[in-house]
Amino acid sequence: MERGYIMDFRIKDRLFVIMVILPLLTMFSLGFTAKAFSEELKIGYINSQRIIDESKAGRTTTMKMEEFKKESTTKLEEMNKEIEELQQELRKKEFAITPEKKKELEEKIRDKGLELKFLKESKEKELKELFYGNLKGIENDVLNIVQRIGQDEGFDLILGRDESGILYANPKLDITEKVIGIYDQQIQK
Repeated sequence: MERGYIMDFRIKDRLFVIMVILPLLTMFSLGFTAKAFSEELKIGYINSQRIIDESKAGRTTTMKMEEFKKESTTKLEEMNKEIEELQQELRKKEFAITPEKKKELEEKIRDKGLELKFLKESKEKELKELFYGNLKGIENDVLNIVQRIGQDEGFDLILGRDESGILYANPKLDITEKVIGIYDQQIQK
């Protein structure tokens, strides 16, 4: 089974290279070769993770998420503590209470457990929505800024270091600081 998976993965890799990478490389090399004869290419890249870590919007989003996680964790721990207390009460009184009272306490424990499970799932969903909602906004803002920089400053190509698979790039090509500066100014307005 594992060998089949590896072979399937290799086939997918080859197909990806043949269908996506080679046409892109051909297209870029033809375009860039023609351009290279007439003028020099202007290429830049951005580091998306750095933008999230260092921009005001990224830091605000990170703080909101941390606050949300902290509040959620506190609420979940409180509910878990309630369940543990009910379980302790049941163990202490198990032989001293009526079967009806025991059943009632067991149902209460089960209901609290289900409530805890649903609350945990709900908080996880809310956190994902908060993250992706804010991240999508940041991505859209950064894309607009990068496009504006590209047009205004005559860039031929601006890559996302995280998304493009760049393994090495000259730091002189990094325009992340410029994007963060414009983004922070844009947010202040």
